[in-house]
Amino acid sequence: MTQNTVPLPEPAPYVVTRMYGNCSTDQTYFTADQMHAYAAKVCAEKDAEIERLRGRQSQMTTEQVVIIARVMADIQAAACNVDVTDNWAIYGEEFLSDARVIADELNRAALKESKT
Repeated sequence: MTQNTVPLPEPAPYVVTRMYGNCSTDQTYFTADQMHAYAAKVCAEKDAEIERLRGRQSQMTTEQVVIIARVMADIQAAACNVDVTDNWAIYGEEFLSDARVIADELNRAALKESKT
């Protein structure tokens, strides 16, 4: 995760003077409303970042889909004792279609898992 970018609010416009023995100190305080608003902004920023990261992680690239399709085609070619190149040339689009279905299901499962 990235560093928090929400700035801390300015302290409340009042000063409380406390007496400690012979010394007095002025201290500024944040109000509860200021801190609640600050916490809400930080949470909203983090929630947005989490959603952005989930979206990035849950999407397979085209290259990954092609790799899945090629592996399926190679397995079938070996099982049927046919040439890998010919098998891809003839059935490549079908393998790509199947790989897209697999990728969509994996994306859906990853998104569902990340929300729990």
